[in-house]
Order: sequence, then structure tokens, then C-alpha cells
Amino acid sequence: MINANVFGDLAVMMLFLSIVKVFEENLQNQILTLSAVLMGIVTITLSGNRGSMISLIILSTSFIFLTYNHYLRGQKKLQLIIFFLFSIFFCMSFSQQTVRDRVFLAKQEIGQWINNEHKNTSVGLRLEMWPSSLQAFQDSLVDWIGVGYRNTNSVVARYAEDKTKDVISQFSNLHNEYITNLVSAGILGLSALLTPLIIPLKLFIINIRHQ
Repeated sequence: MINANVFGDLAVMMLFLSIVKVFEENLQNQILTLSAVLMGIVTITLSGNRGSMISLIILSTSFIFLTYNHYLRGQKKLQLIIFFLFSIFFCMSFSQQTVRDRVFLAKQEIGQWINNEHKNTSVGLRLEMWPSSLQAFQDSLVDWIGVGYRNTNSVVARYAEDKTKDVISQFSNLHNEYITNLVSAGILGLSALLTPLIIPLKLFIINIRHQ
């Protein structure tokens, strides 16, 4: 209720945590898990968060391929069932008018930004902030420690187009956690954010072939 974007992202995370052991569960728990997955997809769809929807598609594909590869190898029937179920889920979700409206709006706003027609839109401001942020970082004299969290948007606004400067300076972040940390806290800040992500990823890669 506070932030639909955050809620959608949390729902994506919870959905994938729920299916980590699905092939090792008994039938009763598998039914419960798949029911939770279905409700999770509905929840993500209702949130209207386009980033969550894209994450759901990418993670579904990579998660099944990487994690469940040894379960699915040679089992054509099981592969077909999973493909069929996911096809139904995604068709149901992305046939919703809300989803179609959000996708159309994103496409429209990207086109407006590219054609330099209207940049004060949800997507347009992001596309304006991110390259401006990287330019601000490159020109910064304090690359290792950044410009400070409260100074981030005002600094980045200087590099943005005139029509968007005032709006960007009023935000409290750059709508991208990696770029926000890079500009506000420099290389040290970005490293601090990436470290707790890279270490588990390294362990995952090492153990990917173990059942």
C-alpha cells in the first residue's frame, strides 16, 4: 500500500524462494507451492510494476534452466507440463488490460524520449537520469566516496536536459540502486552494495552442478 513497485519486487523474490525445493516435495506440498506461485503471479500483475514483470520472465527462464536442469533432463513429459503451465500463467497475466496499458505506456514514453518530444514522463525521466548520472560520476573529483546521498539528484540534474532538471533535483534517488550508490557513495559505496550479491552468486556457481 505504501509503494506498489517495492511490493511487486518483494512478491517476485518470495515466489522464487517458494519453488526452490518443489521437486523434492511430496504431492500435497507441490500443490500448495504451485497454488502460491499462481497467486504470486496474480499479485505481481496487479502491482502494475513493469520491472517486476520483466524480472519474473527472466528469472523463470534462467531459474528453471540452471537450477532444475538435472531434474528435467530426459523427462519430456515433465518439461511439456511445466512449459504448458507457465504458458497458461503468463498468457492469463499479460492478457490483462492493466498489463497491456502499462506496456503500451512504456513504449509510448520511450518513443517520446528518443524523439525528444516529451521527457517529463515516468520512463523518460529514468532514461534522462541514468546517462546523466554516469556523466556526473565520470566528472566527479571524489569518485571513491561519491557526492553524498542528499546531493545526488541535485548534482545529476546539472547534466540533464533543461526541461527535466527541476523534476530530477526533487527526487530523493536515481530510480536505480546501483547508479544511486555509485554517484552518492562512489566506488566504495557500489562495492558495498555488490559484495553481498556477488558472494552468494559465487557460491551458487560453484555448487550449480550439485543436486
